Amino acid sequence: MKILKFTIAALLIFSSATLLNANNSEKISKMTRDLVIEPSQACGTISLDMFFKDANNIAEITIERGTILGESFRQIKSISAGELQTMVDGKLTITDKYPLAGNSDDVYYRAVVIDKEGVMRFFPASQMVGLSTAAAE
Repeated sequence: MKILKFTIAALLIFSSATLLNANNSEKISKMTRDLVIEPSQACGTISLDMFFKDANNIAEITIERGTILGESFRQIKSISAGELQTMVDGKLTITDKYPLAGNSDDVYYRAVVIDKEGVMRFFPASQMVGLSTAAAE
């Protein structure tokens, strides 16, 4: 079982590095959704790379974290339309400085987007898989 977890973790790290080296516009053009969140871990924090097809109609984004898919999520960050202006090549990165401790397989992140017309959309949750999470000190 340890070998399987190690293999999955290694594959995730390799694929994350590969995705970071790829051109964001190429990645975004292949997305099937308007927004994709890719979580990764570094130095006791979780980085959430968010890729947007088109952020022009977004008024606000709320990033939420949950422990079991289907149960309640809690807000960890609110992003205004103004903050989206700092996005580079369709990508915005935020940090969860206080990730949940324990088994990362039970941690999910999702985005709730409110567009400029007031329509709220919930995007599918992204699961932290095979990474050891620990609360930041």
